[in-house]
Amino acid sequence: MSWIFGVCASDNAAAKSAPLARFHDTPLHVCSRPGFYLAVGGIDETCHFRTTENTRTGGWVVVGMGLERSDFQVRILTGDDWDRKLTSTFDGTTSLLDELDGHFTAVRWDSKGIACACDQLGQRTLYYVESGEEVFFSTRLDWLAHATQRNEVDFEALGSKWLLFNQLSYDSCIKGIRRLGPSGRAFFSNGVLKKETGSVWLPVFSGGKIDDAIAVVEGFADCAFTQPRTVTLGLSGGIDSRFLLAMLTRKGTGDVRVHTFGEPEDPDVSVAAMVARSVGAEQTLFNDPIPDPDTCLAMARSYVAQTQLIEPVASAVRLRYYGRLRALGRMMIDGGFGEIARRQYLNRLARFGRFALRRGDVDALLPLMSVPRGRVFVPEVQKMLESGTRRDLQTTLESMPPLRDVGIGNFVDLLAVRTRVPNYGGPEQARLDCEVFNFMPFVQPSFLRAVFASDVRTRANARFYRRYIASRKKALTRFPLVKSGSTYRFGLPLLAVHATTFAKKKAGRYYRDGSTDAFLHTIREYVQDLAASQSVLSCPLYDSAAIRSAVQAYYSGVPGFAGTVAWWLTFEMWRSGLKR
Repeated sequence: MSWIFGVCASDNAAAKSAPLARFHDTPLHVCSRPGFYLAVGGIDETCHFRTTENTRTGGWVVVGMGLERSDFQVRILTGDDWDRKLTSTFDGTTSLLDELDGHFTAVRWDSKGIACACDQLGQRTLYYVESGEEVFFSTRLDWLAHATQRNEVDFEALGSKWLLFNQLSYDSCIKGIRRLGPSGRAFFSNGVLKKETGSVWLPVFSGGKIDDAIAVVEGFADCAFTQPRTVTLGLSGGIDSRFLLAMLTRKGTGDVRVHTFGEPEDPDVSVAAMVARSVGAEQTLFNDPIPDPDTCLAMARSYVAQTQLIEPVASAVRLRYYGRLRALGRMMIDGGFGEIARRQYLNRLARFGRFALRRGDVDALLPLMSVPRGRVFVPEVQKMLESGTRRDLQTTLESMPPLRDVGIGNFVDLLAVRTRVPNYGGPEQARLDCEVFNFMPFVQPSFLRAVFASDVRTRANARFYRRYIASRKKALTRFPLVKSGSTYRFGLPLLAVHATTFAKKKAGRYYRDGSTDAFLHTIREYVQDLAASQSVLSCPLYDSAAIRSAVQAYYSGVPGFAGTVAWWLTFEMWRSGLKR
């Protein structure tokens, strides 16, 4: 990720740059003065940095990307833009950044102290630790754990991250380390936290129309062409990326490229290829052979440290190509979180949990939100996970507007924005920012405000997506869409889509992604040795017998244990990676 690592110390504990440099990667910029140390790194496109001539006076850094909208025109903020915004009053509660789109963490320092800020939706964040007469802060949780020796897992905070579709709170999951949430603000001075604030994102649920949302997202798509890099769209067989393709090419193909990851047999890949050819867009397919075991393990450890359990470890191999897009001179646009605007997130909760949500019935809701990741912990740890999950779900529900006021569709979509965007999307966004210049038009606050202001019925079943594609690029409607490895006809109603994909899966007529199996078998020796190692057998957190049994069963040919093995390995790499 484009990253920040810093220390704010009292005069009695002045930060020393020499020992601190060992806790972070090679930086692009360093600022060091009595009581203050700051290093920033990553790639130039997602890292803006300025200091005054006398660094004792002040400076600022932003990692990520800022987007500013005026009516339906959008532009990507430059270093000079950030300088104008951040050299004005910025004391940790500033309103200057509150209306910006994009994903970013900003830090400004001067003689009074250090002010930090995160974007509205919390796609980028900052962690910090108060340690004696020092405050350590960083965008990398693992680096803070190394620098401060705070590496004890908070299993109650981890609960919803491990047991549900994503974490619900904005806690760091490490005891003693705190995290800034959406619109987070913090102010440090003389080695002490002076102020911290944050706010949950809340749109207006009426007064707009879906055409306003379309105009807004068109502005986000168009601003990509103002950059010197060639635009590349992550294209799959789904409707979100096809909607963006229709939008990016509505004025003529221009210089739009597309990229796809995976095997040619995957319908996501083959359908994307047909779609790209139909509009004359050059497609780049990334499908390298799986690396050797040592390379796999190195990639996996780096991926897990940055993404913090949002995806199983095998995703490190599948998502390894972004740096090559940058090497090709590309700027990436992605359709991530497009499901929110077409009312496709949390449908199980919307369909079966309506009355439980209205009552705030946590016990009834938990089965509708759970995601099995395997039982690998001892009962005491499992109880902490469950207790924390119940607590966080109760707290989250209490922070939401009444369901009867906003309706079930708006309620679950807002729940996704508040919890899934920062907690699932945030860690991956931070990783991407160190590999490629990128942003996601569908997860910008201005677009989401326009979406929530429109009638939910115009969003359901991807109605306005399909209508837009048909009106702007009708040729794109000739190609099937892809869901869960199966194809179905464009324009098919939602219930018919479910019926079609279910029938194909039951008949075995679907593509099964084998990347997890390929990865786990490549590192088979490592996994088996780790499961039998003293560090695992003696770990008081684990049900080591259950782990050994799952590993033995999987490598004996029982594929149903792949998920348990992959998720246990992900957790173990993350846990051990917190210790320097």
